[in-house]
Amino acid sequence: MEEEKKYGRRGRRAYLDDFRQTVTGEYIYIGATYAFQGTAECRKKGLLRWGLLAVGMAAVAVVGGCISAPGTTHCAYILLPYVLALLSAWSVLWGFARLAKGGDPLRSYVYDATVRQFRLRTILTAVGSAGAVVGELCYVIIYGTMGMLPGMLIFLATQLAVLVMALLWRPLGRDMVWNLQDGGEQKLE
Repeated sequence: MEEEKKYGRRGRRAYLDDFRQTVTGEYIYIGATYAFQGTAECRKKGLLRWGLLAVGMAAVAVVGGCISAPGTTHCAYILLPYVLALLSAWSVLWGFARLAKGGDPLRSYVYDATVRQFRLRTILTAVGSAGAVVGELCYVIIYGTMGMLPGMLIFLATQLAVLVMALLWRPLGRDMVWNLQDGGEQKLE
């Protein structure tokens, strides 16, 4: 405890050091913030685009899991990439919701958990959905459609839609730039 006071917190709760208690007992944030660079209209449009993509990725990923397609019930090389895509898509949706709720300017810990993480999260979503597509195609080539051609086509369409939405995240967010209040510009990566 003594060491924590001397050096500050480490790990997940390190951002708590950026809060100070006032005389009245309220806590105020004194840490770094990131201001959106652009107009309110630009921010609104960017958040709308990202919101549609985030909700679309998560919803379509869930729909893909509800479809009975060849290999989706017992084949690891289809299920594992699908689960990766599903969890990553939900992670993108969670991050977007936190970003949208964070306001402008964003507190440093919100920026770190959202904007800085979007690139990895969307890459994982794209890799997972592409892996599910490749796995499903390999399964069908080896074992056939087993009378589930419509289910296979719907599953492939949903996974391709998730892949496209994940790949569109970055280009549609190019104008989403935040600037550290103290100086250095922080672009979306």
